[in-house]
Amino acid sequence: MTTHLFDHDAEMSLVGGLLMGNGAHFEDLAPLTPSDFADGRVRGVFDCFLSLYQSGKPVGLPDVVAAIGDLDAVGGVEFVQALSTHWPAKSRMVAWSKSIREKAATRRLLSALGEAQELVMGDGDLASKLDRVQSMIEPLANAQVKNVPRTLRDVAIARTQHYEDLEAGTVEPGWRTGIDELDRLLSGGLRPGRMVVLAARPAVGKSSLAQFVAQNVARDGRKALILSQEMAVEDLADRAFAGIGRVGFDALQTGQLSRDEWSRISNSLADEAMQNVVVDDSPALRLSDIRAKVRAVKGVRLVVVDYLQLMSGSTDAPSRNSNRESEIAGISRGLKALAMEMGVCLVALSQLNRAVEQRTDKRPTLADLRESGAIEQDADVVAMLWPVREFEGGAKLIGMTLAKNRIGRTGDVSLHFEGKFQHWGESTESLNQPALARKVGIRD
Repeated sequence: MTTHLFDHDAEMSLVGGLLMGNGAHFEDLAPLTPSDFADGRVRGVFDCFLSLYQSGKPVGLPDVVAAIGDLDAVGGVEFVQALSTHWPAKSRMVAWSKSIREKAATRRLLSALGEAQELVMGDGDLASKLDRVQSMIEPLANAQVKNVPRTLRDVAIARTQHYEDLEAGTVEPGWRTGIDELDRLLSGGLRPGRMVVLAARPAVGKSSLAQFVAQNVARDGRKALILSQEMAVEDLADRAFAGIGRVGFDALQTGQLSRDEWSRISNSLADEAMQNVVVDDSPALRLSDIRAKVRAVKGVRLVVVDYLQLMSGSTDAPSRNSNRESEIAGISRGLKALAMEMGVCLVALSQLNRAVEQRTDKRPTLADLRESGAIEQDADVVAMLWPVREFEGGAKLIGMTLAKNRIGRTGDVSLHFEGKFQHWGESTESLNQPALARKVGIRD
């Protein structure tokens, strides 16, 4: 083993210092496991030390020697005596622990790359190989960024500073959606690490609303990524021109544009939302695809997945015994984990069951989420839309209910939707009126 892959002196000195210091400073070191040590003798001694330490027993050199029993298994008496000559300062022990952990990660990475090379040279399709290689490498990357557990007091102290910043107005409680009442229910707006599910029946407007929210977040200088598995990126651009430039959607489709409309299209290109919204129309995405795309967009804060039921499982060819509901449950858990790990707000669009259309008022409930109850469980917020009324001129009254909200209140929001301009806003109209029969053409 080449010397840059392990540090024998660091391993000896660190474990010797722990034994001679009766475990002092162990809590201050980088997290280590026995497998992090390249020298099998040191690994054996540290394994015994760790077992005693976690059991609350004494961990001095005599205690560990007694627990080992057969010293030949860890290099013999001379090796153990060599450990007793080390009693380093805390700062050096901390540095050694970080070095040992990093070199161990390097060895694991090299081993994984070797296995990946064999996998790539073997049989199978390229997509499956890439997925398996990523599953081998990803845990190594995650291990380098895992949070070290902290006391509740340490977290609380940091939160008090956050409260002071909120009071002073130097930070915002959340990212504004463009719908004031929705922001109030969300206690300020969208936040990183959260998973928001936006659900509706087809052609109600969930995709349009999600893009409207993304453009508002982006207009405040935050990067937003829209992963559209159903609509082409050109359609998303049309919606952006309609909403930002107030150019009629039909005129954009036909090209029958006035001089003034051309001017508004030109001005729209300078809007910050155009610069900060990133779009992708790859179909049938897997979790690994979404993770890769999120990593590719530097500084992304909001991710829209349109929509959840169009995603694929971990393999391209489901087994005969695969269950779509359990597959959706796995995807839902994966999206929530991705939001937390990458510090993004993930808005996952979802279909509702047809049963909602059989009701008189068309108001959906959590039980209407299609294909998996896990969606309700994993989401921090579940917002659902339903059509209420159509006005003269084509605008519509759309109801939104926040049926679940871990970070604020539940409640209803009356929304005014102008499909012609892909514009959403609050409405003063009551939602307690006969529901609108669903019609194709609202441009979801």
